[in-house]
Amino acid sequence: MKCGPCAEKIEHSVIDSPTVVALTLNPEGKDMRKGFKHLVSAALCTLMLVSGCSTGESAKTATFKAGTYTAEAKGNNGPVTVEVEFSSDSIVSVTVKDHSETAGVSDAAINKVPGEIVDQQSLAVDTVTGATNTSNAIIEAVTDCVSQAGADPESLKKAKDNSTAETVSKTADIIVIGGGGAGLSAAVGAGEEGASVIIVEKAGMLGGNTILAGGGYNCYDAEREDKQEFTDAERTTVEKLLAETPQNDMHAELIATVQKQLDEYDASGATTLFDSCEYHALQTYAGGDYVGNLELIEEYAKLAPEMMTYLEDNGLVWKDTTRTYLGALWPRSHEASNYKSGQGLIDTFTDIIDSKKLNVEIDLEVAATDFIMDGDKVVGVNAKGTDGTIYEYHADKGVVLATGGFAGNKEMRKEYDPSLLETLPTTNTASVTGDGIVMASAINANLVGMEYIQSLPVCNPTTGETMDNVGASTGMFINKEGVRFCDEAGRRDTITAAARAQTDGQFYVVVNEANLMADAEGKNKNGMVIADLVEAGSTIKADTIEELAEKINVDPAVLQDTVDKFQKAFDTGVDEEFGRTVYDQYVDLSAGGPYYATLRSPAVHHTMGGVEIDTDTHVIDKDGNIITGLYAAGEVTGGIHGANRLGANAIPDALAFGRLAGQNAINQK
Repeated sequence: MKCGPCAEKIEHSVIDSPTVVALTLNPEGKDMRKGFKHLVSAALCTLMLVSGCSTGESAKTATFKAGTYTAEAKGNNGPVTVEVEFSSDSIVSVTVKDHSETAGVSDAAINKVPGEIVDQQSLAVDTVTGATNTSNAIIEAVTDCVSQAGADPESLKKAKDNSTAETVSKTADIIVIGGGGAGLSAAVGAGEEGASVIIVEKAGMLGGNTILAGGGYNCYDAEREDKQEFTDAERTTVEKLLAETPQNDMHAELIATVQKQLDEYDASGATTLFDSCEYHALQTYAGGDYVGNLELIEEYAKLAPEMMTYLEDNGLVWKDTTRTYLGALWPRSHEASNYKSGQGLIDTFTDIIDSKKLNVEIDLEVAATDFIMDGDKVVGVNAKGTDGTIYEYHADKGVVLATGGFAGNKEMRKEYDPSLLETLPTTNTASVTGDGIVMASAINANLVGMEYIQSLPVCNPTTGETMDNVGASTGMFINKEGVRFCDEAGRRDTITAAARAQTDGQFYVVVNEANLMADAEGKNKNGMVIADLVEAGSTIKADTIEELAEKINVDPAVLQDTVDKFQKAFDTGVDEEFGRTVYDQYVDLSAGGPYYATLRSPAVHHTMGGVEIDTDTHVIDKDGNIITGLYAAGEVTGGIHGANRLGANAIPDALAFGRLAGQNAINQK
């Protein structure tokens, strides 16, 4: 294998594991438009070469006690164990031996940081954007090993000099800013039309917030929804929406359409779950307090089923039934059966890029800074790599903005919603900081709904993450006194407000093993081993209600009474305490223990505001005009979700409008 001038040295490199390899999809601006997996292969080859031909200067002044040392440091989800081999004068290899980091999110750091430490013979390597905690854990553990080997870690902390960074110019038909769900969907949509595409991604991995999401996908689906019965309580929900006073003519027309559909449903004698694209739109509009753009909402509800079918046609296998995600308000939430969480959506798109040999280049760890303009037209993007390289991306046909929201930017959150607690953690990846919104605003793009920021109630109180959730997120909620305090299937903003009013702003989600939603390996829906979560104290397991009450320090009689009332509400469909009307089988506690209680608290989750777009995904300026050459999709946009986003509405929004943006950009529609 010959990959470069020092290929003959590859056999002497100490590379025992893929964890030693750094995944870099942006090797000094070279043209790599040969499909995603081909890019990965080239990147791995490149790193094996540089790891075997290290030219780092720092280690020349360090002397080690030759041998292999092991250390661990705290990562995002737990300890990261690293093994380091030293010769007398160099770091020979760095291998991550064990970790419990989130798959997909941490992979780039685990693949890249060890190799760069070896390559640069330095501890002053760059962390991977979006996987900072994992990166730092690896560096900290290697630092410990350096000390064990008798060297001074400070001698290896000289940062590399980026002062002579080069400028690279690239051109493609379409430039996509952001490599999350919306950006990948846009790239594939354009690529399938024959376009050359470059994805510019700030983080060190693809996926954005999509890869962290539970993977829920809302859309009307008669085939799967017909497997459920239409309950009296659910009918009440529909009838209440139909009885509301129309906000405008479009709303009146939508109500009339859904009423006609319900009448036809009744006339048919059907008993299965009632639903339609129009009813989905009606719930989305009402759930956002009627401040969303109804034209966008109706377009979204129509595009979502088409996008679901497209994903299915390209390898994603949906489960046979739908359920109700937290805050979704209706059991139309789909999940993949062949993937964990949002990882499957990202993998599906990268597989499409590879299998169809689409002309898509992916540049990671490159942050867009501003648009290149030709008068009032967007013709490209300026950007900067973490290595200091300056990039000029020129778009022959259009630029798609898909950088996500700003939940990870506390200053921006405070600017638009001063009432939001600054101390709240976020579920978002660290790279989602509103960059695209700032860039668009600088060229006069109109911003809408920026004050609407949503928290997700069921998060880890310390980290804000949801990856350690056990069972259905709409299971029974109890406060620290052991009693329910809200409709667990209600709106997210309502549940969040109720949760913050409880002791310490925290509560437990209680489920039982019969409906744990665990796979054959005992992993939760996000791929974390439930037994490990119990051992770590992240969730509490007990065989009986009395034992559970003792472990969470509540009165057993109070907790038993709460469970009995909740089960009665489930069995009858009548919740006398909080009016819950939507249930699925995953919240049924009738089978008894073992029970699981997971402590949860709200964290900032989704920003409903962003750049204004029309139904063709053009970005609109402050004067109401289209900004030529610029399209946008996903959480960077505003207007679809209004004041409150329904659970599982974000992914179909991002993917459906992302695909439309890519197609419209290449066709210059």
